[in-house]
Amino acid sequence: MGRQFRHFMGAVLGILIVILMIFIVFSGPQPGIADVEAESCCTIYTPEGDAIRISVELADTPAERERGLMYRSELAEDAGMLFIYPGPTRCFFWMKNTWIPLDIAFLSSDFTVQELFENQTPLSTADIVPRDACIYVLEVNGGFFRRHALLPSDN
Repeated sequence: MGRQFRHFMGAVLGILIVILMIFIVFSGPQPGIADVEAESCCTIYTPEGDAIRISVELADTPAERERGLMYRSELAEDAGMLFIYPGPTRCFFWMKNTWIPLDIAFLSSDFTVQELFENQTPLSTADIVPRDACIYVLEVNGGFFRRHALLPSDN
């Protein structure tokens, strides 16, 4: 039952992120148009139906993606950053110069969660590399997905 539950929760997380992306596309700055300070508010719904509102900064230029959440001493509990790539990309992340722990979700073009890395260690230079190419990456505070019962799938 534990494995089935994890697969179910992974599917739920994928659906929630699809809802988040649809909301961003239709209500916020469009990918490729956002500037460095671009933000969009979105809502994620937990499996229990609770609404979690998140303020997401968009990183859709090479400079924004390179800087990411580095050099920040804090990140609001209801905030994160969505990295947007122009096409499937072999993404390589690390925590160098990132002072706060992060959860990092790698998403495919259809917004499904390909891989989730939880509670990444601040300032680490270890590579964080998903198995497959991705188009979107969502970074939030470390432990965010677990606190909201949004667990990664096994795939």
